[in-house]
Amino acid sequence: MRDLICRKCGQKLSFENSLCLSCHSALGFHLPSRSLLVLPDRADHGAAEVDIDGTTWRTCANLHIARCNWLVNTTDAEELCSSCKLTRIRPADDDLDAADLDTTDAVLTTATVGIAETGTIVLDHGPGQGRRALTLVPDRHVCVVRADQVVPDVPDAMAPLGGSIAAGRPLTWISGPSATSDIELTRVEGVHGPRTLHVVLVE
Repeated sequence: MRDLICRKCGQKLSFENSLCLSCHSALGFHLPSRSLLVLPDRADHGAAEVDIDGTTWRTCANLHIARCNWLVNTTDAEELCSSCKLTRIRPADDDLDAADLDTTDAVLTTATVGIAETGTIVLDHGPGQGRRALTLVPDRHVCVVRADQVVPDVPDAMAPLGGSIAAGRPLTWISGPSATSDIELTRVEGVHGPRTLHVVLVE
């Protein structure tokens, strides 16, 4: 994995950064160069644009909704980047945005599959499960799983997920509360999902 740095202050960055934590510059991921670019500030918080080799790129429409930091070529009619189009996570504009979800104490959902061996729950974001941001942004996730949805191991989960995969639905695999380490190996909880996960198994 290549090292990513802020081109303004030299701060080391992670792939998901939409803001430099050192100089507070807005950042955008430019897929062709596989790099994070510093974007011009906008007082109205609208879509930022940057010129790269004569081509204008702007922020993905999911920046303020799902915190996507990818850039979109303005010559395309699409508002979403190639990643968001692939995972189809664009919610309705009247749904809660990421800032609103960040103030939500907890979210309650169902699941599609539970895996006994790994303690994993899988969501396909159908009815009862909400869009992906709903279960990734709030700090506490309570998930209700029926006993008949639990399978022994990962290969057994493929059959009940087959319809979701064929339909192109995004799958979120959750094997516990979010925990990760930064480049200095400092453990951080809650970066890529809730810090607290409760799974309620019902007959």
